[in-house]
Amino acid sequence: MQNHSMKIKKIRHIHATGKRYYSNYSHLRSAAASAGCKIAAYIDNMPTLLRAADIVICRCGAVTLSEIALVGAPSVLIPSPNVTGDHQYKNGKYLADKGAAVLLCENELTQKSLAEKIIYLENNPQERKRLSKCISDFANPRSADLAIDEIIRIAKKPE
Repeated sequence: MQNHSMKIKKIRHIHATGKRYYSNYSHLRSAAASAGCKIAAYIDNMPTLLRAADIVICRCGAVTLSEIALVGAPSVLIPSPNVTGDHQYKNGKYLADKGAAVLLCENELTQKSLAEKIIYLENNPQERKRLSKCISDFANPRSADLAIDEIIRIAKKPE
């Protein structure tokens, strides 16, 4: 009899619920911790965690997308359907169409569909590298300086 053992990479998952929903998950925190998952209301050190991540699973708000672009994080984007003008879907679709991220709409989201995306990326380091390069092309490390310069320019304009 042959022993077919498979080495499974240990996964560390950090899930931010938002302060509003954190108490809804109190019954899961202990079980989640024993499975390598931390449930947090908010993540204070997001840039550090994004840089350390092999794969980021996140919503598609502008700030979040700016952060993943700046660190070049290969990502599975799940747009929230509960936002004005469906802007998260538009953000995520744009990046997916440019080859900079994987898009998974919430109406298609199941344990299986998410697992398939994660397993595909986990097993394809070249695809993660390609996604990282593509999303990095959208980063502008000087964006804060440019915004401040524009605010000052507008403030100095005579009325």
